[in-house]
Amino acid sequence: MPNWAYTQYIIVGPKPSLQQASQFMERFIGKWLDEPITALGVDPNADGIECRGWVDGVYPSEDCLEVYTQSAWRNHDSAIEILCQHFNLMFYYISEEFGCDWFVSNDINHVYFDEEVYVDMQTSSGWISGYYSPNELLQLMADQTGCSISDVPSDLLELKQWALEHGMKYCYLNACAFDEKF
Repeated sequence: MPNWAYTQYIIVGPKPSLQQASQFMERFIGKWLDEPITALGVDPNADGIECRGWVDGVYPSEDCLEVYTQSAWRNHDSAIEILCQHFNLMFYYISEEFGCDWFVSNDINHVYFDEEVYVDMQTSSGWISGYYSPNELLQLMADQTGCSISDVPSDLLELKQWALEHGMKYCYLNACAFDEKF
């Protein structure tokens, strides 16, 4: 039984290509990732392509196409890479396998995703979970502890220990790794 990685893709390029890709991908919502690959004439078995997962949602907008997938153990980008090659598009992604220290993105310049840290912590008033930029994380910690933002360490290992010493009952911090593959 795998753990599931949740991946959000932002696909960008010429509007006519985005419209064609959207119409194509909408046929595969709820289908396994090998189905759009096969429909584009690629045999995932012969080419050794990883596609253990399915298309969770397809959301076109004016200037991009959002595609959500769930896949076994980590993001499987092959279907999106093949789609983008076929329609002359590019993609950005962010992916996380919750609780398994898998949190990656190829959006190094934060064009679409500015989240860099996943936080799951228990405070005296309840749980806080979500994605934060570094500045948002420092502000969150200052707000939760009543300390000045200048007193909050920016190193994640130090920050976790600091949070526990300053009243947090539980603190899980997972930094995003950046993949330069585009």
